[in-house]
Amino acid sequence: MSIFNNRKKEAERIKQITDEHQARLKTALWAGAMVISLDQPTMSSAGVPWWIMNLTLKVTPSAGQAYIARTSWKVQLTSLGLLQPGSEISVKIDAADPQLIYPNIQGAEYLVRYLA
Repeated sequence: MSIFNNRKKEAERIKQITDEHQARLKTALWAGAMVISLDQPTMSSAGVPWWIMNLTLKVTPSAGQAYIARTSWKVQLTSLGLLQPGSEISVKIDAADPQLIYPNIQGAEYLVRYLA
């Protein structure tokens, strides 16, 4: 019975993290960014190939000075061409943590980390 309880608690924890992430995304601020560098290990989820992109971005908020941020996104093959060094992209900056950068391009999602 304890295995079931542990799995249930883990599922509840993951749901809580996901819900919090979705709420933060709704209040994030629009900005621009330039891709400085990236690496792209591959993964597959339900048969769909995704690339985990670890990006370094020069983020330019609508107010304030540009700054460097590092982020990880899940990106579909069709969107990889948008994320090359020197590319200008649209992003959203988390209102509470300016180092938390969300993609604002089709086929890309912020990589939510569930590890404790």
